[in-house]
Amino acid sequence: MSITNEVETTPEERAPGATAAPSAPGAEANPNAPDAFDLLLQVGRALHTYGTPAPELERRLGRLADRLGIRAHVSSTPTALFCALRDRTVFLRLDPGHVNCEKLIALHHTVDRIERGHIGIASAIGVVRAITARRRRYPRPIEVIAAGLTCAGAAALSGARPAEMVTAGVIGAVIGAFAWAVGRATRFAPIFELGAGVIAGVAAIAINQQWVAHGGAPMSVSLVTFAGVILLVPGLTLTLGIAEVAGRHLTSGTSRFVSAAISILLLWAGVALGVHALPGATEAASMGEAAGELSIGRVVITLAAAAITLSVFFCARPRDIPWIFLAMLLGYACAKIVGEATSTPIGLGAGAFAVGLWSHTLGRVRRTPSGVTLLPGVLPLLPSSFGFHCFDALLGGNVEGGIESAFTLMLLAVALVGGLLLASTVLPEARGPRREYLSEDWLGRQPMR
Repeated sequence: MSITNEVETTPEERAPGATAAPSAPGAEANPNAPDAFDLLLQVGRALHTYGTPAPELERRLGRLADRLGIRAHVSSTPTALFCALRDRTVFLRLDPGHVNCEKLIALHHTVDRIERGHIGIASAIGVVRAITARRRRYPRPIEVIAAGLTCAGAAALSGARPAEMVTAGVIGAVIGAFAWAVGRATRFAPIFELGAGVIAGVAAIAINQQWVAHGGAPMSVSLVTFAGVILLVPGLTLTLGIAEVAGRHLTSGTSRFVSAAISILLLWAGVALGVHALPGATEAASMGEAAGELSIGRVVITLAAAAITLSVFFCARPRDIPWIFLAMLLGYACAKIVGEATSTPIGLGAGAFAVGLWSHTLGRVRRTPSGVTLLPGVLPLLPSSFGFHCFDALLGGNVEGGIESAFTLMLLAVALVGGLLLASTVLPEARGPRREYLSEDWLGRQPMR
């Protein structure tokens, strides 16, 4: 992500009476403090860019600052990073990050080496720059194909029939290509969800009409539409927002929560416009019901395919795909078993707890960030559909149904966050690397020492 604003204030530029952040004893005498602070900014910017949550980012930078012998105060929000030293304050205006598991592993490994004294400040700055300059592992066309396959998998997990799965996959691929095009024209970014919703609604109605005209059974347009935009429904953002609020990171959590609500609103408005844009759309929108049943084999195959496609979006390494699949399968199975046994949102919390324990255990064994398997693992559990169905009910004038869906959404999200928090409390993430994970070739021949 690009930096859109960067402001530094000096003691002369501060307003009269302003106070500087306190410094640790001896910090002002540290001759390497300026370079150490620059390294701290480089690491913080990179961690933010690649999707590190605010609590983890602040904790990681605080521990790094202590190791570098400086007393820095760090505050993170989804769109900004504040770092303050004794006589220097820096504000970085950043775009919301996109998770890149491969680069997060490299960054965490580098920070661990700095904390252990295995690499100097100057060399560390070069390594961080090499990591951030590295191209994404998967090219854009692969991401577009992965988007279509992920949407088809979401339809399969919802009990869709083959025709509905194919339609959802086509819609997902088209929206993936649309996202690629909009990414090159930033002025359209604020209305991306609106445009994607229109595309999904029009495509679902048009394909259904043509399918019925050629003798096919009517599709469930609502299922196809939702599966086609599943990657845009910000269930993960909503969950992270609730988790940050629960962790007393109120600014960051509230920002994520509001951002998720606005994204759902724009997406819903776009779908509403799209499904009514064609003649006969009102009748077609209510046609058909999903008829497929979820067998164990279908779930396993779908989750295996989802592990591959989601690894593309999270830029995970191929060696991480089996662990991601096991995390998804474990979470889905626990949520299904406990949910059916209790008929309460506790099932979702149990699934999240299982994924959290698995991810933290795997992180301790492999010495990688737990988010590599945690984030993809919780995606099948996210209650994204309730947020979308809430606005869908309100659109149809069903206020009572919309409020009920919103209340259910909050219960499920809280259960999910509770499971994740409990897992991180029972088994915290380990510190420090056990063995080397990076090569000079991955860093573009950048020496590590």
